[in-house]
Amino acid sequence: MFPKFLYFFLRVAGIVVALIFFYRIRAVFFPFILAGFLAYLLHWPVEWLERKKINRGFGIFLLYLVLGIMIFLITKFFLPSFIKQINELIAVLPGYLNQVQEFLDRQQAGIDRGSLPPEIKKSLLIQIDSLEKSVAGILKSLLATLWGISSHLFDFLLAPILAYYILKDVHNLKKNILGYLPVDFRDEAIIFLKVCDHVFGRFIKGHLLICLTVGILTGLILYILKIPYSFLLGLLAGIMELVPYFGPILASIPILALALLKGKVLFIKTLLAIVLIQQIEGNVLAPKILGDSLGLHPLTVIFLLLCGFNLGGVLGMILAVPVAAVVRNLYFLFRWRGNSLEVDSKNFGKV
Repeated sequence: MFPKFLYFFLRVAGIVVALIFFYRIRAVFFPFILAGFLAYLLHWPVEWLERKKINRGFGIFLLYLVLGIMIFLITKFFLPSFIKQINELIAVLPGYLNQVQEFLDRQQAGIDRGSLPPEIKKSLLIQIDSLEKSVAGILKSLLATLWGISSHLFDFLLAPILAYYILKDVHNLKKNILGYLPVDFRDEAIIFLKVCDHVFGRFIKGHLLICLTVGILTGLILYILKIPYSFLLGLLAGIMELVPYFGPILASIPILALALLKGKVLFIKTLLAIVLIQQIEGNVLAPKILGDSLGLHPLTVIFLLLCGFNLGGVLGMILAVPVAAVVRNLYFLFRWRGNSLEVDSKNFGKV
């Protein structure tokens, strides 16, 4: 009895020590997580090249070469303009913020002078104040996320190297990971990975294409309308498309604010342009690229976005929908498998 108890105690102690150790070195995992994400994005073209009878290692090198050339061209032709617009925006941002604050103050003063009943006045003032705080909180979370990303520069440089080895040995890695699992759970693990790959694959590829399209359209139209910082605002609109429903609204706030400061006519033109882009995205791009692959009701999506933001900020909003879709698909899949096993047991006496 004592040896069994001692064995159990040592196993529990070993698990606790391992958890403490992994928690202490948690920062080490970040480049590996980045590398895994990068490898996941690149495994589709790598496997396509492999099907074309190109050696896997050479195919990865060829893909890296193409990406390197693209990054060089983007850096050469677009980065200087991007940096210039950021510096200009930083210089004029305090003035713009003061103008926005003056505009909001004028609206509040107009409400105070109006002939509305006191209860309605109070409600409108509370709503304006709540809107200011909500937008400020979301922007603060977004800036904190961007700052956190920028503080991991070395990890971003290390990730492509790690991703190369993951892509090169991915089949052996899968076999080794499955080999550590009990035999009874391997089929479920394979199903879980396939469901995750299906949902996240459709979500990531589709949303990246939508982000690219919306970002280019927004930047181009803002440039035509002569809105300042069109390149920067187009990039922001493309990134915020990752967040369903709320992302486009948040991206449109600074665009419309800048347009309003330039004049009411330009504001109306910009508003119509943003509505047009969102109609194209919602009625043409999203149905064709994503379809109903996630299988979630819009009310469910909004609820998940709010939960994701409450738990993990902007990153939580981005991950909430695909994670919920994975859980949903797994639930129905394993429920279907459970029903199939029950039918088999009744008909054939099997469990």
